[in-house]
Amino acid sequence: MFVKICGITRSEDAVVALEASADAIGFVSYPPSPRYAPPEKVAAILSARLPQKKFLAVGVFVNPDIKLLKEYIDAGVNVIQLHGDESAEFALEAAELATVWKAVRPRDKTELAPFANFPADKFLVDAHHDSMPGGTGLQVAIETALAAVGILPRPVVLAGGLTPGNVAATIAAVRPAGVDVSGGVETRPGVKNHELIRRFVAEAKSPVP
Repeated sequence: MFVKICGITRSEDAVVALEASADAIGFVSYPPSPRYAPPEKVAAILSARLPQKKFLAVGVFVNPDIKLLKEYIDAGVNVIQLHGDESAEFALEAAELATVWKAVRPRDKTELAPFANFPADKFLVDAHHDSMPGGTGLQVAIETALAAVGILPRPVVLAGGLTPGNVAATIAAVRPAGVDVSGGVETRPGVKNHELIRRFVAEAKSPVP
């Protein structure tokens, strides 16, 4: 099971996530977020003494321009996660710089169809919120998550409201390709709880019954 720990703002949290066998760590480029990490902070974290293992460094963007993408790629990001209202045309342009994932926030399964031809390597399915692009702590309805796995043309990473206590059951019910967590492993926004990270990764990677 692919596991991403998102909203990293401190090098010590990145170290623990990777030591716990997370496959990716995420950095939020959206300034209104309490988990915002500017490019210079991302560069400092990624140049710190991190575990010597292969992992993805994912930049999370909300309606960015190409200049911002390049700043984060220069900082060490190697995956672009589009979390706003970006067009397919913009995604193709971004894909010339790095791997592109697309986050979708459907109210229900009827809102998944427009993404069936969206050019992305992975889809991250998050809970809908009228004003916040992510990090709400809300869970996607199981019916909608199941529909996403069936409708979207690329692997689905499930996000939104996951915790060490519910991730194993959610994986068993939905069977996504991966899971993404931020608030569910935090002491407060932007500050990760190391024991919760370890428990989350262990639960997510445990055998699915």
